[in-house]
Order: sequence, then C-alpha cells, then structure tokens
Amino acid sequence: MHLASWRIILCDINGLGAFLLLIMIAGLVYFFKVFSKKRKKNLEINNRASSSNKPAENELFKYPDDGENIVRINQNYNFDPNSWDICEEWATKVSGVSYRQEIVEDFIFGNYRKLEAVHQPMKNYEHAIAIYGTWKGEEGEFQRKQLGFIPDEEAQDIYSFAKKFEKFMFDAKLSMLFLPSNDTYCGLALKIALLEPKWPRFQIVGFGKKSGRKRKKVYRAKSFEDAIMMAKKDDIIVEINSSYEIKL
Repeated sequence: MHLASWRIILCDINGLGAFLLLIMIAGLVYFFKVFSKKRKKNLEINNRASSSNKPAENELFKYPDDGENIVRINQNYNFDPNSWDICEEWATKVSGVSYRQEIVEDFIFGNYRKLEAVHQPMKNYEHAIAIYGTWKGEEGEFQRKQLGFIPDEEAQDIYSFAKKFEKFMFDAKLSMLFLPSNDTYCGLALKIALLEPKWPRFQIVGFGKKSGRKRKKVYRAKSFEDAIMMAKKDDIIVEINSSYEIKL
C-alpha cells in the first residue's frame, strides 16, 4: 500500500478518535447535569387534599391544582413580635432571578431558608428593595446572597407608604418556590411586611396652622413629647391638655 494511503487511513482514525472523544465528553456533561438535577430535586413535599389544616412551619406542600414546578411553603416572619408590629403586608414575587439562577437554585434546594427585605436605594431608584436569602448549603455552610429585588412598581408603592412612618423596617417570608424545568426558570414568591416599632399610641388634638380647623391625629412614638414634635411637623398647633396616650 502506498505511503499516501496509510496517511489517509491514520488521519481518518485520528479524526474518528477525536469525534468519539467529543461524544464521550458531551455524554459525561449531560450525565452530570441530569444526576445533579435529580439529586437537587430531592425535596420532601407533602401533597395536601385541601387547605383545611394549616401546614407545619417550613413545611413544603402542594395542592391538587398546583402546577408540576410549584411548591408552597409555610413560613413565619423573622421579627421580634415584642418589639415590632405589622402595619401592612404585600404578596409579590422576586424579580431579577433570571440573572441569578445558580444562586436562586442553591437557595431553593438548600436547608433552613430565610428571606430578608432590605431597603437598598440606588441612583434613580430611591425606593429599591432588595431580597436576600440565607440558607445552609450541601456542605453544611451557611450562605447569605442577594436573590433579586421587589418588582419596581410594587417597590415604589411599598416605599411611598413606608415613608409616612417615623421609623420602619421590612421583613419577608417565603410563600412559594418555582422549581426549574426544561422551559422555565426557577423563582420565588414571598410576602413582605412593613413593620413599625411597638411604641405607645398618642391621640394628638389641636388646630391646623393654615386652616384653623380642629384636628385629631394618632401618632406612634417613644414618648408624648416625640408625638407632639411629629404633630408640629404636620402643621398642627397642639392642645397639650386635650392630647393623651391611648391605653389598649
């Protein structure tokens, strides 16, 4: 056989070997992806026939009409009820998760999941509220990373409402997990609460500085003096003897 013919055969063998090597690598990548997904999707989910019985705290559960990738979770807020009160609550989803899929997926399949809602103003977005997640990873280490934001329009409404209070704080809890599938991103639904300090309430009575009309307004403040200062900021001429602390 001519030397040129042997060279052609060797080239064919080398090309075939490279092709087979590529197939093997692709197969291994696919195997590890599938294996990883199966491993990560090992969540303990209880199927409930109805909502008659309240699930246990942090229980993962589904109702019959829930989609395949929807998992519900019953969580409590993190705040100290002896120090704070809920004055308003909203249900929403976390936006921006498509840019943080790996982090969000680690959070979903982690343990001891908790959310934080943090007012995080940015340029042209004074109202921005970031959502952070804390969880225990596969190797036993706790992590805290940003998962996304409250959707912009909802964050504007929430922050506009919150600014009316002298002091406030946000808290958040999970309500739903959206598991990743072949054609959808993973995601999160939550409830966010606006909290105010558990201070005394004061009924402040007086007159409007501009209108001269009688005015009554309830303020939550550390002291009677603080409540009067808050009323003065609202242009109320306070009648000290007519104002009082509301006893619950």
